[in-house]
Amino acid sequence: MGDVDVQIDAKGRVHQLWKNFKAEGGWDIAKGTFTWSAKSNKYIGTGRFVLK
Repeated sequence: MGDVDVQIDAKGRVHQLWKNFKAEGGWDIAKGTFTWSAKSNKYIGTGRFVLK
């Protein structure tokens, strides 16, 4: 299971924590924040490991 936690704040932003697996074994926590964009009609993600 890759997801650790997902929460939605009062402003509607989605905060997601997941496992970022290391090549040598083990994992670190990765964090992404997703905000709805009415202009593009989709969520826009920010964070070091968020695919863009």
